Amino acid sequence: EHDSPQPLLARVVPLYGSIPAGPPAASQEQPDSYPVLSHLWTADRYCLRLTFDSMEPTLKPGDIILVHYRVGVAPEHVQGRVCACLVDRQPTLKRVTVEDCEEGRRIILRGDNPRVAPIVIDEHIDFSIQGVVVALVSRDL
Repeated sequence: EHDSPQPLLARVVPLYGSIPAGPPAASQEQPDSYPVLSHLWTADRYCLRLTFDSMEPTLKPGDIILVHYRVGVAPEHVQGRVCACLVDRQPTLKRVTVEDCEEGRRIILRGDNPRVAPIVIDEHIDFSIQGVVVALVSRDL
């Protein structure tokens, strides 16, 4: 019986438009929904569709990602993770790193694409983490 095909159980989560995986820019808020496998579902997760290519080759434009809503989480707690961030109120998707330097702590947002320059966050930049990417749920082939 364990070898027989089992039905896929899915839950629907919100799909909130797109997020640029590039320079911070306005996103397109178009609330919709997207099915994800039940074991990935929790009430505090939502989906985003990527635009731009700064996260290539890991994530590509058009990919739909599942994000765990974690507003205000400390950057140190998501070190090395891909996060949905607000930089001066503009959304971007980047890998968050925290480094110690002479001036104190420095937050650096990096794409996985080596051609894209990192964004260094200083005290003059309004910055917050909105969520942590937990899964790639769709990719067009």
